[in-house]
Amino acid sequence: MGGQPRDRQALMVERFGPSGDVRYHWSMDDAQIAWSRDGRVFLTGRLTTIGSVSTVQQSWLWSWANESLPRAVVGDIERVRRFGEENDYPVLPWPGFDHHLELVAEARLVTYNSTS
Repeated sequence: MGGQPRDRQALMVERFGPSGDVRYHWSMDDAQIAWSRDGRVFLTGRLTTIGSVSTVQQSWLWSWANESLPRAVVGDIERVRRFGEENDYPVLPWPGFDHHLELVAEARLVTYNSTS
């Protein structure tokens, strides 16, 4: 399912219908999410945490720099750091930065594009 994240999300909703009476269960330990209806799982996926935001400290921390996260949920996010180093993109190889909505949005966009 290529395309932009919103396009892929719309296609997933159209194909699998994960809305309404749907329940979901996710686990950071094994980086999995499962959607179920009436007790039956109908869709599973892999989770990757790209980073975390602290609204109290007004900061962003990349998941590759967060030692408290299970390695499974960090996935291949290290590729984003390397992409930043190789392409002289300053926000990507920094472990964290001040939380600004524009920087976080930019980091998410570059993450999607460098890992797809």
